[in-house]
Order: sequence, then structure tokens, then C-alpha cells
Amino acid sequence: MISSQRIYYCMVCWLLLGSALASEPESVYRWRSEVERIYHETRLGPKRAFEDEFSFEVIQRLVDADLHKEVVLKNFFGVEVTAQMIAEESQRINQSSQAPETLAKIKAVLGADGTGFAETVVKPIIVERLLRQKYYQDKTIHAAERASATDKRQRLQAGGSVEGMAELRWLLGKPPKEVSKVPNTMAASQIQSSGGAYTNEATVHVAEVIGGPEADGAPKKDLYFDELDPELCEVLKTQLRKAGDVSSVIETPEGFSIYRAKELTAEQWKVETVFIPRKSYDAWLATQR
Repeated sequence: MISSQRIYYCMVCWLLLGSALASEPESVYRWRSEVERIYHETRLGPKRAFEDEFSFEVIQRLVDADLHKEVVLKNFFGVEVTAQMIAEESQRINQSSQAPETLAKIKAVLGADGTGFAETVVKPIIVERLLRQKYYQDKTIHAAERASATDKRQRLQAGGSVEGMAELRWLLGKPPKEVSKVPNTMAASQIQSSGGAYTNEATVHVAEVIGGPEADGAPKKDLYFDELDPELCEVLKTQLRKAGDVSSVIETPEGFSIYRAKELTAEQWKVETVFIPRKSYDAWLATQR
């Protein structure tokens, strides 16, 4: 027997395959306004009238920004959103929504054929996800930053120092239960390690990479090596064996990090690190046409 989910998936594919999903901008403006109105009505707390917050000009800017991203995804990276992508993302939204009543209202005002929902809600999600993914993976966009990281690594290997270096201390052993993982502030993201003395390539999924500065007046918290992602720990253990060893360039969506061992004992690791940020995604996007 064919499941109801499979039937729904096939129906969505059939509906979307009959359309290029290239609706007139005026229709998308209207749909987006209806969606924002529903969100506005469900938002709690003090708020201005909907018309004061979402004038036509505001709605137009929001829609045009989404359409611009779609154009950049196609023209710069050669990627177009397909009907299958729309169907799969629609199914994911339906299954994972934490506000099914709001979702039902949105679908009701966007029309029974699903085009409004696909254009206004689903496609922008897919485009944003794919565009960011392609942007971070593109080697030409970040060539200057990658070259700078490579240069800094070579200078660190030669025993020199580079601008922007910071010191970190990681305690070894299991952290106490009351110690939070908050001090390691880099968000979860895929990293790639390349050019190391001990391993050439290693791609890991890391939860926290470096410890950020504590807020003024906040109590100091110890950083524990075991709080790093296990795969990242293995990369650093492999590449940092003694004082003076320099890691490969650790690449994340945020930028490029390099570590140099300063003092490695059974109780703690002291390392020097430098971080080279990528170009801003928003700044890059603003330059694309």
C-alpha cells in the first residue's frame, strides 16, 4: 500500500512540475504580505499596526531580496531550484513544523494549488541554504583569505609571530558536570583541515573550535579540550605533538584558523591561535547582480 506521505509527495511534484514557479512579482508581493500579516497577528507583545510595520515598500524589499538571491544562485553558481527540491522541502516543513495551526493559515491564504506557498515560503528557504553553502565552499571568493592563512601558517612554522594572535588554554581530562560548553563560542559547522604536517586532508563536523573572549565582568570559565568535537580533537592531537608544532589551516564557514602548540603537558594544552575571517556573506551578496 502506498503511504499517505508518498501520495502527498507525488501530488506536490505533479503540481509543481506543471509550473516553472516563475510567478509575476506582483503575485509574490501579495503572497508575502499575507504571510507577514499572519505572523504579525500571532506575534505576542506590543506591536504597531501591520500597515505601519509592513508598508508595500517594505514587502517589496523583502521579496526583491529573495528574488535577487535566486538570480545570484543561478548566474554565479549555475544552480536552479527544482520541483523535486520544492516537494522535498515542503514535506520537511509539514513534518517538522512547531506551529501547525499557523502553517495551515498560511497555506489557506496562499491558495490551494500550492504555488503561493512554494514561491513565498519554500523556495526562499532552499535558495538561502544553497546560496550560503555554495558561497562558503567556493574557492575563488575566499582565495585572498585562504592565501593569507597559508602565509601566516608558514610564518608560524618558521617561528615567527603574526598579527592577531591569541593564546588559549585547554584543560585535559573530563570537565566537571557543572561546566558548560558555552565558552567555546564557534557555532556548529563543518570544517576542513588541509596542508598539515601529519595529515593532508581531514574534514570534520565541529561543535566549538575556539574559545571566545569572556564578556566584561563575567566569571572566567575553564576550557576543556574534550569539549571540542571528537574528530577535531583527533586532528589537533595528530598535528600538535610538541611545542612549536603548527596545525594545518582549519577552515570553517566563518573563516580560517591556525594553531601553534606552546606548551603541551598531561594536565593542559597552551596554544597560540590566529583567525582569518572570510568575506562577509551579506557584503559579497550586495555586489552581485
